[in-house]
Formats: sequence, structure tokens, C-alpha cells
Amino acid sequence: MVDGGLALFSTPVDPALRKNMTIFASPDSGRTWTPVKQLTTDRSGYSDLTEAGHGEIGVLYEAGDYPTGDARDEIRFQLVPVRRLVP
Repeated sequence: MVDGGLALFSTPVDPALRKNMTIFASPDSGRTWTPVKQLTTDRSGYSDLTEAGHGEIGVLYEAGDYPTGDARDEIRFQLVPVRRLVP
């Protein structure tokens, strides 16, 4: 939870092809979820979120080029301002 109870979750939106890593936000303790930030259109896999300070969230995730790569080809890290994640 960040900033007043905002819950965040990251996952590939296309589970069949494991691609389109997206962050979802829930302002109501997980009852509803809204996609708020797509990180990549490439293949993607496991991910983790952390508060990075200075109003940012750090996202660590598996990724690989689409369509030729695999979701496990590399590890990527991206900082995202929390203000961009409010639904």
C-alpha cells in the first residue's frame, strides 16, 4: 500500500503470450482494480514492486523482445511516479 491506502499489482495482461506488463491500482483495498500504467508491450513474466522513495515505485520484472524473445530473457527495472498510478 502506498499514499493513503492505494494498493498496486503488476502482471502481464496477456497471460497466454506472457506480454504487456501492466501496473494495476486499487483505491478500495483490492475490491476493484484499474490498469494504470503499461510498462512494455514485450513478453514479460514475474514482477515485484517496491517503494523507491521520492514519490516513486520501483518495478523489477522479467522481459524479452516480442515476438522472438522469451519472458525470461532479461531482468528490467523501471521507476514510476506514484502520481501516475492513481486511477
